[in-house]
Amino acid sequence: MSSTATPIRGGDLADEPICEFGHYLAGLAYPNSDGSSRVDALGGVGLGTALVLVPEDDNPVDPQAIAVYAPDGRQLGYLHRGLAEEVRGWAAEGLGVTATVESASAPSEQFPVPEVRIAVRVSQLRPPGVPADAMAMARGHARSCWKLLALTRVWRPQDLPEAEGEIADTVRGLPAPLAGAFRDELAKLTAEAAADPRGLRRRLGLPLEALPDPRFGESIRRVE
Repeated sequence: MSSTATPIRGGDLADEPICEFGHYLAGLAYPNSDGSSRVDALGGVGLGTALVLVPEDDNPVDPQAIAVYAPDGRQLGYLHRGLAEEVRGWAAEGLGVTATVESASAPSEQFPVPEVRIAVRVSQLRPPGVPADAMAMARGHARSCWKLLALTRVWRPQDLPEAEGEIADTVRGLPAPLAGAFRDELAKLTAEAAADPRGLRRRLGLPLEALPDPRFGESIRRVE
């Protein structure tokens, strides 16, 4: 691994993922630049092992490439090109991306190079020292408050200023990292309401008429 390369920061496996999926490792059949075997390096990696993802901005073939390393620093291969571009985008947005070994086929005479499937997990980055359950609780509370604002705007608009004030007080009383998670969740729900209102209504169990109108963003800004 290059001494100047900065690995992509992974999210904590205890946190709720934004999305997760499986993908096959690319390039395992090729030797590393020092002549070492990537297949041999795989021998010391067990299922569930967290891998290290390192962007290769100076890669002459693909400047978007992301190399995959074992914990001991030996390269195993690369992420597929399309996935590498996605991972770079998530990292640029401040999200954590974790890759672990999900499965590996046994090498055979007919297929000497194993197929390795990795589990890729995208999550919010949790500040150091903040417990996962505290972060999850802050996001869950944000969802409850978002629903409260949505329902109040439709059914009891006269109570909206009071509801906004109470929620704003809640945010001000949270430690900075948890307040950030609370605000991020509110913003995410508001964006989801604009992009997929029916899906959000089903996910949160909201009646159709309770979905926020475009002015709902005003409530979110006042809470923040």
